[in-house]
Amino acid sequence: MPLRDHSPIVMDQLNGLYLLGDPDECPADHFQDGENFQFIGSRGISTRDGIAPHQEVSSPLANIVRLYNYITQDANTLLVLTEGGDVYHVLENGLTVFGPILSIPEMTDMGVQPYNGRAYITPFGTFNGIEKGLEDEVVYVYMGEGEPARPAAGLPPSNAPGDAFDANNGGVGNTDPGFHIFAVVYETDSGFLTALGPSGAFATLTTLANNEVDFTDIPVSPDDSVVARRIVATKIITRRLSVLLHSYR
Repeated sequence: MPLRDHSPIVMDQLNGLYLLGDPDECPADHFQDGENFQFIGSRGISTRDGIAPHQEVSSPLANIVRLYNYITQDANTLLVLTEGGDVYHVLENGLTVFGPILSIPEMTDMGVQPYNGRAYITPFGTFNGIEKGLEDEVVYVYMGEGEPARPAAGLPPSNAPGDAFDANNGGVGNTDPGFHIFAVVYETDSGFLTALGPSGAFATLTTLANNEVDFTDIPVSPDDSVVARRIVATKIITRRLSVLLHSYR
């Protein structure tokens, strides 16, 4: 209908995109830009084809909430979130499905960040129409091989009761003389380095010149994701700070 003395323009065909001259000169049967459409024949136009559900498995996933691209080291796969907070890893156009690799009933969506073949997953929930991270949850890491996702950050080293991580001067080595503090960190299979440990039991030692340092009761992690133990040390600490630290032990 006319609006403020302007008659409507009836478009019954589209003759393509107009990329010449000023945008104000675009003919009525052309577009300056367009998304999600396709041409039919020489003059017809329709919306772009949608995504057809297709899973070549005997028990296809149902009630799918979200699909996320998950690029591994050798393939472009999918992470699929279904109702109820279950996450599946779908490979080979649906021929292989791992999972659920993560199950959090309160999860209604998730953030996914692929990196170096792994996937980092942040659980989200919906609260009063607002989507945000779930309280008391963590970022999870999925290694891409079908094993359940686990917290991306690992626990720091801890010793069994009665064990005491300690450092002592040993035989001939390559140390510099001075006061040092030693601790242990774990390295996980995702490259994460934990906090220092054992908690509250750092080893202190005044090293001698050209000696080695011997360590006792180095903690061992029960977690299969830990691939290495690393002993870290400070540089030489001055005497004043050394006395202060000893007074707190």
